[in-house]
Amino acid sequence: MAKSLGIRLQPDGYAFALLDGSSKKFTVSSCGSGDLSPAAATPETYGAALARAWKETGGKADKITICAPALGSVLREIAVPFSDRDKIMQVLKFEIESELYHIDIDDVVCDYIELQDDRATTSLLTTSMPKSTIEQAIDIAEAAGFDAQFVQVEHGAFVAAIGSLPQDDSAAPTGYLHIGSSSCLLVVMASDGPAAVQVFPFGWRDLDAAEPDGALEIVVDDGADTGDDADTGDQDADESSADTEPTVFLGKVPQGSGQSFETVCELATPESLEAFRKRLVTEARRALSAFSGMLSGFYLLGDEIPGLAEQFEARMGLAVGPLDLGHATADGTAPCPIALGAALSSLDSGVGKMQFRQEEFVFTQGLDRVEGALTLALVGLLAFLLMDLAVHVKKAGARQADCEAVFQHAVAKIEQLNETLDDSSPKNWFVRTNFDGSVVAEESRILKLSGGVSVAEKSFNTLVGEGDLEMPHSCLEAWRLVLNTLEEQLGEYSDRWMLESLTFSAQDSSRNEDAHVLTKIGVTVFGDDIRATEKFQDLIAALNQKEWAMGSAQTGSLEAADIAGARTGVIQVQVSTALARKVDA
Repeated sequence: MAKSLGIRLQPDGYAFALLDGSSKKFTVSSCGSGDLSPAAATPETYGAALARAWKETGGKADKITICAPALGSVLREIAVPFSDRDKIMQVLKFEIESELYHIDIDDVVCDYIELQDDRATTSLLTTSMPKSTIEQAIDIAEAAGFDAQFVQVEHGAFVAAIGSLPQDDSAAPTGYLHIGSSSCLLVVMASDGPAAVQVFPFGWRDLDAAEPDGALEIVVDDGADTGDDADTGDQDADESSADTEPTVFLGKVPQGSGQSFETVCELATPESLEAFRKRLVTEARRALSAFSGMLSGFYLLGDEIPGLAEQFEARMGLAVGPLDLGHATADGTAPCPIALGAALSSLDSGVGKMQFRQEEFVFTQGLDRVEGALTLALVGLLAFLLMDLAVHVKKAGARQADCEAVFQHAVAKIEQLNETLDDSSPKNWFVRTNFDGSVVAEESRILKLSGGVSVAEKSFNTLVGEGDLEMPHSCLEAWRLVLNTLEEQLGEYSDRWMLESLTFSAQDSSRNEDAHVLTKIGVTVFGDDIRATEKFQDLIAALNQKEWAMGSAQTGSLEAADIAGARTGVIQVQVSTALARKVDA
């Protein structure tokens, strides 16, 4: 079973949940969270704190999803006439670009979740997340030692967490509000999926940033657009008066003292708490006013603000209360709903799943991790190539000197051979040794010499019978070979024998036969008929066993000689002097 880790990142803290199982059936193996001070607003310090908390659990994950905040992201509702994801992703940036005239489309990564409504077209809630936020989230994960395959956004993870609850098909939609430190998330969930999603760019950390002698300012613009025209990404209401723009970390300028939720609520004044509750209720009611349906219930998740449920009930006329998702570790610790939803996204939960680590971050971040090693390898390879080039240049110089010495030595030897020839010698016996003014390259001169010597050698061998033509010289050699064989076989014969005739005919090479000497031997052997016949057979067998004999020795019919008991006949054999020379060699 897969182990999926979901990590929620906020400018002032983190939370994680490790799930074991599948999206349909899973258990929470471990979970944790932590708060960070504004001084820790760097990927290195943030990642170190996250790594320490994860190490304490001793868990291991197969799939990792980091959940970035929606602060700085822009949400828009659009409608398209098709529902295929591949087709939607092809036109998504074009559709969003026409809406987001105030930002560069190349500076954001876009994804969407499908909303369930009564429209004939497909309604999409698109999220355009700044690439700077994605880069910071990936840097934090890498600093903590995580190789995150997925980057989710917090409202998508919240939808996935709510989607894990059992849904009643006949029930009316239900509202869910998650209160966080830097943002609050509102989701209206129908039986078949999310019907509305809204992000409020403020959280209880604003209580920590409030002045001790005053309450939070309530920002309610009655003339602002609602519903589809509401821009949830504009969370920074106050502009800094400093000369230098403050550093934005995960979509927001770090603020507050980094204290826990309980401490912040304890130190907050009643006026600040009342202002925060009123602002949150007002924003939630304004967002719900764009939703045409009726709610069957309204639940609060996340951190519990004192008196918030009662104020919602008074303003909305609904029963409002906290909600437990029903998932906890073995010791009863409930995980952060956003971290739980991020982990469910890794388990292929079809609800609210978005992926912001797209091509540019998959490949670019992978190259960043090996950039140092690649640079070192390329520098080493370049140094090796330079050294190898120097060695080859030095070897080439030495080789050129050696080739010149060999060439001059060969020219001297060939000139000696040329001087031994007279004007009557064939022209192809003379080998050219002077290549000045010719197009022959220096490295090819020795090959030209070798070719010229080969041509002269072949011409000379042809003339003296050592080539493809059998000359009289070869006939003499065949005579020697045949007479030696006759002496071996008949030298110790007890009776007489007589050589009647010898014929040697030189045969040139043809398509079917190599060059040879056709030899015909006329012999008369004396004795009784049986012994004479056996001696002829021994002589033929001896000739067939010779390496220089081509084919088989043949004889015509043996005839009786004039003397009683004697036999006479002619033996024919093909003699290859070339084969004989190979045997002697």
